[in-house]
Amino acid sequence: MNPKRYCIFTVATVGAALAAVAGFNLLVDPSGVFPRVHLQTFASLRGTIFNRVARAELVRRGDWDMVILGTSRAKAGLPASHPAFATNHVCNLSVDGARMSEAAAMFDYARARNPLRRVVLCLDFVLSRDATHDLLIDPSDFAESRFNPKLSLFDYHCKHLLGREATDGSFEFVRDHLRKKLPPEGERDGFHVRALRLGTSQRALFEKSFRALAYGYAAQRTSTAEMAAFRGLVASCRENNIELTLAINPVHALDLELLRAGGNWEQFEQWKRDVARIVAEEWPTARVPVWDFSGYGPATTEEVPAAGDTTARMKYYFENSHYTPALGAVMLDRMLGQTPGEFGVLISPANIEAHLQKIREQRETYAGAHAAEVQWVQRTARQVLDARNQSTGAAKANPDP
Repeated sequence: MNPKRYCIFTVATVGAALAAVAGFNLLVDPSGVFPRVHLQTFASLRGTIFNRVARAELVRRGDWDMVILGTSRAKAGLPASHPAFATNHVCNLSVDGARMSEAAAMFDYARARNPLRRVVLCLDFVLSRDATHDLLIDPSDFAESRFNPKLSLFDYHCKHLLGREATDGSFEFVRDHLRKKLPPEGERDGFHVRALRLGTSQRALFEKSFRALAYGYAAQRTSTAEMAAFRGLVASCRENNIELTLAINPVHALDLELLRAGGNWEQFEQWKRDVARIVAEEWPTARVPVWDFSGYGPATTEEVPAAGDTTARMKYYFENSHYTPALGAVMLDRMLGQTPGEFGVLISPANIEAHLQKIREQRETYAGAHAAEVQWVQRTARQVLDARNQSTGAAKANPDP
């Protein structure tokens, strides 16, 4: 074969291969980038992708009148089938390791493309963290989504037509479809259905979570920029006549003990004060509900199964950080259904100090009755922080040449 024919043959072969890959990814489309072309056969599987790219596409092609914003706690903790959502087209935009600036950008993108009339923002102290040294999430996930106003659409489409990650995702979808591996009921519209594996010890999960979160909880500092993003979101809801409901997530009492063990309890209380104050300043003419579901009540102090117990399951928690849809349903009953009960307190600048004092008193009662559990958290946190300090000290003593 002469050189000219060889070059033509090579170019044609490569072109055909790229066209085949692009066509394959166009039809399977794991992230939902090409809704006018992709096959509806894989629609249910697309509902199992929860990264920021897929979230943006979910918003872009939807017709949502209500969105839920927050971290992974709200993503898996609020049930899609709750009666409060019966008359709403609801999209859960909560993502792992979210920051408030991301939630605000998601809200802006959703508002511009959907007839939003209500927002439920599930608040966490971690949402307002300074992300200078953030290790919680790959920042490229947001940058490569349509939430990023500087996104290059040419690069974006090329990546989802020809990229390795998109192609691997497409093959995985085809395998799952052939194996009839369908997502669990209720995993749709951004809601994630989580379940613990058989043989899992929840106490071991708590221990693992303590170790994973201890340093971050101790190092966390509130960011002025993130709080400004929160203020902007509240103001935007007011300006656009969008009903806003705020909820501080109900982590387990031992999660609060982990925060306390890291020396961040006073900062956590100040963050609550700031939330209540900002809402009152930005929406002074109306009552915007700010629900605090954190603390030391009957639900949040649920007993953790004993060590070695791999069959018992907690009703309200997967581990210390993430609550189950059973507790999420109680939250929604209180917030949206206005069901009477003691779980959840409406906070404002007028009652915040009394509220914080009551939590401190409840904590003392809990710590007295659960001394071994509190010591377990403190011991684990101390081990993690000591190891981290030793590692940092060794690195400083032996810098790279």
